[in-house]
Amino acid sequence: MQPLVSIIIPTYNRSSLLGETLDSVLAQTYTYWECIIVDDGSTDYTAELLKFYLRNDSRIRVLKREDDRLKGANACRNIGFENSLGKFLIFLDSDDVLAKNCLAERVKVAEKIPQYSFYVFKMQSFLYHIGDLDRIININRENDESYIEMLLKHKIPWPLTALFIKRPSFISFDEDLKRFQDVLFSLKLTIFNDQFKILDIPPDCFYRNDANNKLKYKNPQFQKIIFESFLKFLKICERDIFNDLKDPVIIKKYKSCLVKAFKEYLVSYAFLHKREHKNLINEIFKFLNKNNYLTNSERLKLFVVNFIFLKEQYIIKGVGLYRLSQMLAKK
Repeated sequence: MQPLVSIIIPTYNRSSLLGETLDSVLAQTYTYWECIIVDDGSTDYTAELLKFYLRNDSRIRVLKREDDRLKGANACRNIGFENSLGKFLIFLDSDDVLAKNCLAERVKVAEKIPQYSFYVFKMQSFLYHIGDLDRIININRENDESYIEMLLKHKIPWPLTALFIKRPSFISFDEDLKRFQDVLFSLKLTIFNDQFKILDIPPDCFYRNDANNKLKYKNPQFQKIIFESFLKFLKICERDIFNDLKDPVIIKKYKSCLVKAFKEYLVSYAFLHKREHKNLINEIFKFLNKNNYLTNSERLKLFVVNFIFLKEQYIIKGVGLYRLSQMLAKK
């Protein structure tokens, strides 16, 4: 008997793109699937569009996020999982696209080598149509760096849609986290399911590059959400991951990875909008210091940066963004 694949799609005001995503699901050569779309309260043409697809294929179901669940893709993905029946799971964003042989190839691989908890396939980006860009989103490991270390550094080795997950291996999405939910999900998935397989075959799913999506990173309010979410991310790692680890060497290594991620966010965002982020940066710094994330040299460097730049003492001669970035980059 063919295994059922559950495709879970959270959506919010994506009626202009959602149709192409659903058409790629309907075009699958593997037919034993269910597609669960969870609407996060769309106010555009999404409801009318989904009625059309519901009338034409019984494998498609539409759910709405109830008011007692926090708004966001995290809750929608969890709701989709809670109402799914498939042996395998795919999380597809409502503006991305599957190759027509995606499910067939993934099921074939999973059935051939069934000992793994989840499988990682390649995803390729596109701008206007499939094939106009040749960039693979997946990132390979460098030297002896583990995938856990990459995720803790927020160097995301794979996007969510690249994952093909066996149902018992599912780790719920944290509904309180506004950013980095994909990082945390993959981190927990990797830590708690150490048997997984990276596939080196052509990409079978496609990520839509959105210029507007990049613009939001320049918005100070959005950057505030990034730092708020990073602080929550630290606390979740401390509670759910580090408290269960016994090896102090491993804990120290993992905490060092998170410090590197924090430095990257400082360079990318905090220096450009210092006033808006000053209190949050101080709070993160205190958390890192209190919970033994920092070496003496890192503690000193971050203290100096905090004093010189975030406290607006940057008028000292020779101190600027470039020099501060170089200071943080040094080991």
